[in-house]
Amino acid sequence: MGGFSCKSLNETLSSLSGSTQERWFARLYLLLPLTIACLSLFWLASGIIGAIQFSDAQEVLTERGMDQTLSLLFVFAGSITDITLGSLILFRRYTRLACLGMIAVTLGYLGAGTLWATDLWADPLGPYVKTIPAMILALFPILLLEER
Repeated sequence: MGGFSCKSLNETLSSLSGSTQERWFARLYLLLPLTIACLSLFWLASGIIGAIQFSDAQEVLTERGMDQTLSLLFVFAGSITDITLGSLILFRRYTRLACLGMIAVTLGYLGAGTLWATDLWADPLGPYVKTIPAMILALFPILLLEER
């Protein structure tokens, strides 16, 4: 009625210019839910498996000379921490905090593991090596959910 015809969706989208930066952000933002789900499952599984196989997890530490009580505390605290971080990341309000916690806990885990169980760096299943990509992955939600 106003003398203008409506453009098709393709015409509208092609008339909007998007920079490389905008396209990158859009693509990365689409990966955000998958990243959060992956990190949540990783940390929840780690905590739950540690709780279910409590004595086996404790044995890894006591075999290397750690006190029985201290190993009990480490395994219990580790399982609770992992489950908490894996749950908190699912709530947008706590996602950044959970990711920062994941990075800090991983660095602590690698540091303590290097002191008490250095041999696990050469383990064929790579329990230490596998945590490094997960730690790097935790940076994505921090960067993508940055408040202006």
